[in-house]
Amino acid sequence: MNREDLKKLLDTLKILPKEYSLYNVLDPDRMIMYNFYEKWIVFYLNGSGARINEKTFYSEDEACRYLHHQFVDFILYREKHRPK
Repeated sequence: MNREDLKKLLDTLKILPKEYSLYNVLDPDRMIMYNFYEKWIVFYLNGSGARINEKTFYSEDEACRYLHHQFVDFILYREKHRPK
């Protein structure tokens, strides 16, 4: 999987573009995928600039699959805890 494939999957899941960045843009309050040389780093960047739950991968495929899984888990959590 590459970033283009991931973008399509996130669109299918109705994840808003403001909730993530796939191309090294470090905007706060979103999940970030950052390519640094041969490393792919995925983390949540909070409003004060802290990197939360930072994970490093050595392939784009691994990083994309991880980020996709994070959003799927988030959706499942949100559905489970939605007020009825």
